[in-house]
Parts: sequence; structure tokens; C-alpha cells
Amino acid sequence: MSGLIIPNAKQQYLDGNGNPLAGGFVYYYIPSTTTFKNTYQNAALTILNTNPIVLDSAGECIAYGSGSYRQIVTDVNGNLIWDQPTYAFPNDTSNITYTAPYTNAVSEILTSKLAESVSVNDFGAKGDGSTDDTTSIQNALNSGVKQVVFVPGQTYLINGGLTCSTAGLNIIATGATIKLKNSASSLSMLTLSGANSTVNGGTWDGNKANGNSTGDVYNSFNIRIAADYCTVKNITSINTWGMSIKGFGNFMSALNNNIKNTGVYGIFFDGSSSVSHYGNRAIGNTIDMSNGIISGGQNQGQGILFTAGTGQYQIDWELSDNNITGPQTTVNDQAINLAVRGKNGIVSNNLTRYGAMGFSEGGEYTVIDGNRFLNLVGVRYGIEPSGGNLVISNNIVVDADYGMICSNNYNFDNLMITGNNFSVTTNAIKLQISTGYTGQNVVISGNYLKSYFGVYTQGDIKNLTISSNIFIGPAADFSSGRGVYLDTPTANPYVFITSNTFANWQRPYSIYSASATTFNYLFATNNNLSLAGNNNNSSVWNAEGSAIIGTTVISGNNVNPAALGLQLNIIDQATNLNTQYGTGSPNGSITGGIGSVYINKSGGAGTTLYVKESGANTNTGWVGK
Repeated sequence: MSGLIIPNAKQQYLDGNGNPLAGGFVYYYIPSTTTFKNTYQNAALTILNTNPIVLDSAGECIAYGSGSYRQIVTDVNGNLIWDQPTYAFPNDTSNITYTAPYTNAVSEILTSKLAESVSVNDFGAKGDGSTDDTTSIQNALNSGVKQVVFVPGQTYLINGGLTCSTAGLNIIATGATIKLKNSASSLSMLTLSGANSTVNGGTWDGNKANGNSTGDVYNSFNIRIAADYCTVKNITSINTWGMSIKGFGNFMSALNNNIKNTGVYGIFFDGSSSVSHYGNRAIGNTIDMSNGIISGGQNQGQGILFTAGTGQYQIDWELSDNNITGPQTTVNDQAINLAVRGKNGIVSNNLTRYGAMGFSEGGEYTVIDGNRFLNLVGVRYGIEPSGGNLVISNNIVVDADYGMICSNNYNFDNLMITGNNFSVTTNAIKLQISTGYTGQNVVISGNYLKSYFGVYTQGDIKNLTISSNIFIGPAADFSSGRGVYLDTPTANPYVFITSNTFANWQRPYSIYSASATTFNYLFATNNNLSLAGNNNNSSVWNAEGSAIIGTTVISGNNVNPAALGLQLNIIDQATNLNTQYGTGSPNGSITGGIGSVYINKSGGAGTTLYVKESGANTNTGWVGK
């Protein structure tokens, strides 16, 4: 211990007339008592003063001490000059209080106030980019203080494996860099195991180019959350072999982080096989997975994954306002930009580019709204949801094979698909219902659907409403296009197709079955149809395979044939029964089943109406009436 000179020591003590208090006395006591307390003649506090101290001829003395004192000064005759009940040395804060400048603030001891926050440099960290600061930083994290600060502008080199179990800890690293040393002994930079903890800011550098790119990617992370109610925000995470932010818990948050050059996952929140997890969210993050790990020739970089064990879910989760760049080379279906194995979630206002899929799974009662999934490569699904009771609205999918696809072993009941823009190659919307599962009460309304297939359904579809959509077909490839294609639905599917606009389609409505099944309750009303091409296979409603259309209502449609000779198949079953229009005789040019009708728009007695009376599915046998 060392002391400081007591204020007014080696100063002139004056009497009431302003003269030096020569021969006067200075007494030192424990505060508020008459018990003497020692003072010293040196800073080492080894040479005692007398008590009282006798002032010299100039009224001066030297006194060092520690802590607080009561000081009494008298003249040479013992007359009191002053009595100061309590006085602390300038560096003694044990009795100094601090009051925050806010209404109703409560005073506290200054030493306690200063101990509320510590710098890692207080524990010996250098932050010079070359010294191993692991031990110093770990000691700061072990201090129990609620706020640990890294100094802005400094670079802290660590050997990995930092941990902290302090609940409510706030780690502030804004402006600082924390970097794994070359060939670090652990590729886990920091683990939070105390609830309600936060990491705020800083550049966290996994340094994977220098010996830190081997081993299990799941044990390689920049920050790991291992407790509930923890947050990682405003960090920059770079050069990580495995994942930037990893978590296992409830109500975890990843907010406004900037992640790039990471290996497998930007943000990975794991799940349990025994319990579900609640309330996790990733909001406002920017993630670049273009340099993800190549495994088996496929880039597996995935932006955000919230997963769960078998039979469990992520529940009440949210992915919003994230900006993700996926792998830009050919990828397999692991390179998903956003994915959640859960239910009761929100996916909103995200922008993703490249990668195999924009968003996958989600689960029941999920809202997927206002997202943009662009420039997909490889598997190329914009949205691949899982489960029923979904709202899929106002999303944009461009440069993909599928706008959205419902597949695998789920019931896809009670879907609301509205306001989306799917400009894709193969299927704008595909409802592929697996055997033993259902897709009932689905509404597809108000969408812009540009693809080879506008709406493609397969399996147990019932009570399907398709209304007020704009369908843009493949005008250059007449044989491939189907506006609405029902592939082997159950009998009596109840399909309502109304108030849509179909442009550039050879077959706006089509139904297929490999067996001679009669399908009833198909309604196509009040649609605008602009059919593509001068092709005998063009039809308003087409039956394919051995499908037979039974009770069907086709009414109020506005049909605009693109050219003369266009066939309008109101009923086109396996026999190719149809009604056709054109000019001139159909013999030798128009194919149809026996019983088909042809109207010659040129007119003329006996040549205006023709009926196909022989030669099934040939272009002969037409008889003028």
C-alpha cells in the first residue's frame, strides 16, 4: 500500500489574522471519533508522524495517509482553528458517492459505480494484435461484473475457447476486433451460458485461412449462445470455418449482424429431441454465404437455419428483414437461404439471392409475407413450405424453377396464397400432395403467375379456389403449357376457377388421369382467355390420359383465339370429342373424335356445319350439313 499527501499538508496553516500558525497542532482521528489514526512522513507509510503533528515556524507539516480521517487544527495555545469531521484522500472513493443526473436517481458509492463496467485491458489484455490475450479476457469474463468492454480500435488475439456463465452479462466490443490466432487450439471463440446476456458489436474473425479450417464444423463458431434470453447484435463475423452464430435455447435473438466468408451456416439455432424451443428470432442480418464449404462437389452454405429434433419444433419464431446472398454456383438442396423446422412463425421482408432455395419448411400456422427470392441456382425453389394453415402472400420469386412447391409428407390444408409474383420456369405453384395426405380448402387468389404450369396440383385436392389471378403462359412452346393442371385428383375435387386472366396458353384448364375416372364439380367461369397459337390441340378445358370430365360448368368465359382454326374443346375426353372453328373444309386438315363438330366460318349452304361421322381421331370423315 502507498499513500498520498493529505490535502493542505506542506501548506501553511494560518491563524485568524492570516499569519502562519507557527507551533500549532494538527490532530488526526478515525472519523466521528476521538480515536487517533496514524499519518506518515513518507508515501510508503513506514515513518510515523506524531499525533498531533507540531507545525514548523512556517505553519507547515507533511502527512501521508490512507482512507478517511477526522482532522482538528489548533494554535500553539490549543485554541481550535477548525474541526473537519470527515475527510478522504483524493484517491479514496470509499465514501465518495455518485448520483446520476436523472429524476429520482439514487446515490451510490463511486467505487461500486466504477465496478459496474470493466475493460478487458483492466485485466492485462494488450489489444496489440500480437499478444495472446486469451487469459486476460477470460479473467475479465470471470470477474462477475455485468459489463465487459473491449477497447475500440484494438485487436485482441485469442486461442479460442472463451466462456462466460455470468447471467445478465453485457459484452461491448464496438470498434474492436477479436481474432483467433493462427492454428488456435479451439475454433470456438466465445460461449455465453448465462441467461439474459448480450454481445454487442465488434469484428469477430475466425481466421480460417491460417490453420483454423479443419475438424467438425459444428464445433467451429464465433459466438455460441447456450442459455435463454440471450442476444447477439451488431457484430461483424468473418472468416469462420463452421458457423458465425450458433445457439441452443429459447428467446434467442440475432439482430443486425453482418456475416460473411463463413463455412456452413451464417446463423444456426439448434433444437432438442426432447423439447421444443420458443421465441427465437433473426432480424435485420446481412449474410453472405457465397464462400460456403464445398462438400461432395456441392456448396452447402446456408444463411439461417432454425432446426428441431424429431417430433419437436421451433415455435413462435421470426425471420424478418434479413439480406442473404447464397452460393452462386451449382448447389444441392442444403444451400437454403432461410429454413425453419417449426410452426407458428413469421417470415417477412427478407431478400435472398442465389442459393438453392429462398425459404424452406416453416410448419403450420406460418406467415410468409413480403419476401423477395431471386436468382436461384441448382434445385431452384423459391418457397417450399411444410404443413397447413399457411398464409403465403406478397412474395416475389424470379429466376427459379418453382415459385412455390408443397411436397413431402404433410397435410397442406387451409392455405391462403395471395398477392404473389412468381415469374419462373417450370411451375409457378405446385401442390404435390403425397399419398395419405390432403390438400383441402386452398385459395389461390390475386397472384401473377408466369411459368410453363401456372397452378399444378397432384393428389388429394378438394375445395380448390383459383380466382383473380393473372396467368402468363409459354407462348413459344404450345405443347408444354397448362394454366391450371389437375394431375390425378381424387374424384369430385370441387375446383372453382373464376375471374382469372389467361394469356398465351394452349390449354388454360386441363385434367389428367391414367385410369378412366370421371371427375365432377369442375367450374370455370368468368375468365378471360387469350389462347396461344393456331394449333389443333388448343382447348379451353382439356382431358388428358383416360380422364373423363363429368359434371362441369364452363360459362361466362371471354375466349380470344389467337388465329383461325383454333380448337375449343369444351369436352375433350379420350375419344377427342370436340367443337372446332375455322375456315374451309375440315377434311384432310382437322382431327377429331367421332361426334365432333366443326364450324366453317366462311359459310355456305351445306358447308357451314360439319359433323365427324367416321374415322376416329383422324382428319377425314367430316360430313357437311
